[in-house]
Amino acid sequence: MASYHFTIKVDQKPDKTTISAATHADYINRDGSFQNIDFKREIEAQLLSGCILRPAHLSAKAYKPSPLSLPRNKDAKFLYKSIYGSILETANGIEYTDGASDETKQIALALAKHRYGDKLALTGPLSEISSILRAGQSMDYPVEFASNAINSNYQRLLEENHYGTDYKRGRTGKSHQGEPANGTAQAVHFPHLESTPRKRPSAKRTPLRTLLQRNLDENHRNSGMLLQINHAIGMEQSGTLCPDTMRRDFRWGTRRKVDDIAARILAQADGITPASNHVDYINRRNAFAPKGGCIYTHHHLPNWAKDNPKTFFQAADKYERANGTRYREIEFALPNELNMSGQKEIIDTFIEHHLENHYYAYAIHDKIGVMSNGEHNTHVHIMFSEREIDDLERLSERPAELFFHRANSKHPERGGCPKAVKWNDKNRAKYLCEMRRDFAEIQNAVLQKHGIDAFVDHRSLKAQYKDALRKGNIDAALLLNRLPENHLGPALAADKNNPKVIDLMEYRAYKFKRSSLAHMIDQLKLEHAADFAQKSKDNYHKTLADQELHGLADAGKSTPDLSVLKEHVSKDYQSLVAIEKILITKEKAMELAMEHILPTPELTIIQAQKKLTQKQDELKALRTSLLETNDSAASDEIVQTITDDILHQKELAEYIAPKVQEVEEKLSNPKVQKQLNDIAKDIIRADKFQQREYWNLIQKLNQDTQLLQDEMDKAIIRHVDAFLAGESDITFSAKDIKHYLDREVHSLKKTIQVKSADLEQLKKRLITPERANLIARSRYLKGADKALRQDIRNLQKETERIAIAQKEYENAKGRFAALPKPKWYQHSKNYNDEAARVWAMGEALEERQQNLSCQHEQLNERQIQLEKQCSTPKAKSYIRQTATKILHKDLSNVTKARKMETSLQKLQSRLGDVLTMQAAVKAELLLERPLNLHKEYASGSSSRRRMEDIAHSMVISNRHIRGGLAVSLHHQDSHDLVAMNETEREAESEITI
Repeated sequence: MASYHFTIKVDQKPDKTTISAATHADYINRDGSFQNIDFKREIEAQLLSGCILRPAHLSAKAYKPSPLSLPRNKDAKFLYKSIYGSILETANGIEYTDGASDETKQIALALAKHRYGDKLALTGPLSEISSILRAGQSMDYPVEFASNAINSNYQRLLEENHYGTDYKRGRTGKSHQGEPANGTAQAVHFPHLESTPRKRPSAKRTPLRTLLQRNLDENHRNSGMLLQINHAIGMEQSGTLCPDTMRRDFRWGTRRKVDDIAARILAQADGITPASNHVDYINRRNAFAPKGGCIYTHHHLPNWAKDNPKTFFQAADKYERANGTRYREIEFALPNELNMSGQKEIIDTFIEHHLENHYYAYAIHDKIGVMSNGEHNTHVHIMFSEREIDDLERLSERPAELFFHRANSKHPERGGCPKAVKWNDKNRAKYLCEMRRDFAEIQNAVLQKHGIDAFVDHRSLKAQYKDALRKGNIDAALLLNRLPENHLGPALAADKNNPKVIDLMEYRAYKFKRSSLAHMIDQLKLEHAADFAQKSKDNYHKTLADQELHGLADAGKSTPDLSVLKEHVSKDYQSLVAIEKILITKEKAMELAMEHILPTPELTIIQAQKKLTQKQDELKALRTSLLETNDSAASDEIVQTITDDILHQKELAEYIAPKVQEVEEKLSNPKVQKQLNDIAKDIIRADKFQQREYWNLIQKLNQDTQLLQDEMDKAIIRHVDAFLAGESDITFSAKDIKHYLDREVHSLKKTIQVKSADLEQLKKRLITPERANLIARSRYLKGADKALRQDIRNLQKETERIAIAQKEYENAKGRFAALPKPKWYQHSKNYNDEAARVWAMGEALEERQQNLSCQHEQLNERQIQLEKQCSTPKAKSYIRQTATKILHKDLSNVTKARKMETSLQKLQSRLGDVLTMQAAVKAELLLERPLNLHKEYASGSSSRRRMEDIAHSMVISNRHIRGGLAVSLHHQDSHDLVAMNETEREAESEITI
């Protein structure tokens, strides 16, 4: 579970011992003496040597050389990785990297033999061929090569092992200095060395080796040696030419170890045995486990650090002043519920808030705590410099020796970056508290973003307990009413028999039981949340209906509190509806549980049956809507198509009915039912974050709705202040009731006007059967009809433009005809120019008319072709089905329009009743008599209800006594609703309340 842990440290231990910044950087990054992180980089930098070991039968075949860089193609596979050389298996054969050690080459040779047999083909550079032959010789490895030249050289090397003649040549194959080229041994002559000739012993006597005679060290110049120094030097020189034959006796051990390693590598590569530890025995590389489990590192450093935190903090050790803080470290816990990406999001956000202008390096550690019952302790160490990056540093980075220098405010380029005030001034404790709070908010935001029901609090348990009591959250207060745990430290925590450790473990078990009990109570609430939600929504709709019914929709103009409450309630309702769409209900959980239990064929049958039933209901609703609202021919065709589709759905449902019955019988089994219920409960519990949010929204909607209802009652009472006098006998005048009814009429009219406008806008978006047919036809023709209609519109515009041009041409002809024709002696240029212009206009007009005629013919042909395409049975079927789908998709808007029409009808009916009462009250005003309400009638009902009851009694009375006047007034108001505005203004001027 998510936990809160946040500490900040400086470069000193508790005993004031200074910690090296570079060493600490190695610690958090697990570098240097803590971990060898260069291994991966060494592998990536390796190049292939070009030497390839292949099966013998491929020796004569051409091969495609592998690229020298790593990695290669997808077929290449690492058999062995090491900083001393790696071995790969490619399409060409077995290859190793350049600069590999002799031991790595020995493993490569053994792998090739195990993989391809005793006879191998060896290709590559001569130097590499020579080196791998020497590697095989050094372990006396029995293998043959397809090339006669290579094989003869290798066999000669093996013979040298057996007969002791390999001392003449070194690893490069060149003769030692002083050796003759023919390979014969050259004796080393020592002038002081005297030897006696050997005699062949007789066959009957055991021969004894004759020792060389040398002068002893009689003067004791070197008590550690028996020989004189010059004799010892000569003996040492002769020893360089004679190999130690005893070392050859250990080659069989190397060969056995190499064969064993090769067998294990191939077994691991072929998936025969589980992966074992990395094989580095031959290369003298010990296995190393990273201390603390460093799983990720990152940093922001200057260029001179070369992406190495150690380089940066080494410079801090070197150049920071002696009594200065070279680094600070922040350590905080990361929630195990998040993956690496989510954990890095927390770190990056925290750094953005507090360390954006600092150089830093951080490392994420993951290890299992001693007392955590196997739970991972994931945390991060952020190591940073107090010096804040200034504008000069951003433009041009300072060198290391200047960066850590004391800042120079007058000449920043001569000094280092200044240290941030927040880490050193007197308010640093306050800033630390701010960081703790911000870290908790960041962690909670990321947890919520990833849908994890976990929460951390930076405050102490005591502060959280008081806050829970203040908010009335008794359950949370009970859980927080506990003592904080004492930090034991790693050494003490490792001793499980220590009394403090035992007490702490028992205390944790007690806390776990309390938390489980509280969780059980929450689950009981969440499982019954749907019923409470429905009641809350019903109460919400009832309150809004009451508000609309009694003309309080615009009451916010006079009562700001009512407007704010209405907005809050509306937001609560919308949030509740939104979360219900993504909430896993009991029905949805049961469906998901069936997916876990039922096999795929049976699950498919149940899902198909559900879809068929849903589709039938939707099609029936759509057919009913079309029958009620449309009577066109296109609508009749679509209705027939829908009916056929409904019958088809019924046939499919009847076809799978027997199989559905079998599955339902299986699901009715008590054991299966129990299993389904258990899985469904687990699914609901897994969605506990959304469930808890759902429950909170239900409670908030209830509270805000109740506040809105209370404020509405107050608003109604404020409109009729005379009714709050508290007298036992209440007397109303007709003017009082008239004022109330006038306001009611005004409010109803405004509401009807707004809803009517909304309904008209919605109807414009509704798709009629004719429009659905046009859309379906356009889809079938792939937009060809749309393009045709556009061309027709363009043609119509061109026709209009040609008509205008025709009129202009006629006018120009008339003006030209009216011009006097010039005589033979008069200047005729203007006359001729005008004649040419008129003639050009006529030619252009004629050309445009011809083009227009051609376009008409082309469009007619296109229209005929499109009609033919749409008249085929296939096209008609496609258009009908597509139109049906379009109407089905628009069914939600149709349903919404129906609800709005029903609401408008109720409002209009209510308006009619109020107008009737208003007419009766106007008739009563002509009599100018007071209205008295009896005491027993006044109690137990609202003021608004009492006024309407009085008005109804006036309506009944006027129907019998003054029916004519009331009816005439009602008739007048019904035909001219706009005139009611004058009545309202008159009523406002006559208010006496």
